[in-house]
Amino acid sequence: MKPRRTVLTVAAASLFAIAAVPASPATADPVEAGRNCTGTEVKKCLWLHVDPGNGRLRGYAEVRDDAGNPDYEVAVNEIYIEREIPEMLGSRQLIAASYWHDHDGWDGLIDSGATALVNCNLPYRYRVTAQMHWRNAGSNELVGEDEYISRWVDAGRCV
Repeated sequence: MKPRRTVLTVAAASLFAIAAVPASPATADPVEAGRNCTGTEVKKCLWLHVDPGNGRLRGYAEVRDDAGNPDYEVAVNEIYIEREIPEMLGSRQLIAASYWHDHDGWDGLIDSGATALVNCNLPYRYRVTAQMHWRNAGSNELVGEDEYISRWVDAGRCV
């Protein structure tokens, strides 16, 4: 009888341990924030996905030739997230862990990329930055290139 009592005791203790573990909080789907788009023939957009359930965010960048008049090849690269302390306006820090080179070449219609996931902490605010390029289709003649940025997003949106 003694071995049976030990098995029952271990089983009861295991059930108690499982019941004592708190359930993890429900997490919401990531929410888009800070979208900034510019251009007509070549549209350049940047935005952040904010994950409030896990306190993280990811930056996205997309450059797109006008589908009705496809005359450019496009490329996006050097995508990263910056953070700024609101009380110290102008003091921006690149979050190295977010950096994505994304040198996968030219595309005939759309090129896009994303940063790694990074933690979102108070009191910072965040934005995504990327280099975007476009050239005449079928040639190496660069027509435009510049650094583009999303709008700032306060950390309160993701913590």
